Amino acid sequence: MEYFTIIKKSLSVLVLATSFLCISCAEEKKEEAVNENSEIGPAPGSDTLTNYVDTELTAQNSLDYAGIYKGVTPCADCEGIETKLTLEMDSSFVLSQKYLGKGDDAIAIRVGKYQWIDNGIIELVGISDGAGRFKVGEGRIWQLDMKGKVIEGMLADKYVLKKS
Repeated sequence: MEYFTIIKKSLSVLVLATSFLCISCAEEKKEEAVNENSEIGPAPGSDTLTNYVDTELTAQNSLDYAGIYKGVTPCADCEGIETKLTLEMDSSFVLSQKYLGKGDDAIAIRVGKYQWIDNGIIELVGISDGAGRFKVGEGRIWQLDMKGKVIEGMLADKYVLKKS
């Protein structure tokens, strides 16, 4: 009987020591994880460091959108508008539009800033006499109509500018 009591006490001490060791290791790992993630910075609107990571994907933060886009868009009184739009990461743009069949002087070049107005939509600031809004996608952008909507119908694919 005394033998079983000694074994029970030994097992109890062993279980207690193992539990303490496991808890101690878990706390150390938790502290390491907090220290590694603390460089991320505070969550928006928070004064304290947290494990905050912005995981919301938008066209602005997930697409390689900066670059040169080209295409020929429809024209009411010419053969088409050879359009070239350059978007820079600093929110600047250059829009070049050549009116085909109207002579070499029929070119409009505009330079300015663009802004993100909705997820995936940019607006060329200051352009009011034409479509100044584009939907940004992977490797292409869609020129939007005057109301900011995607153009539909038989000519819809003519309003897509492809990244070159």
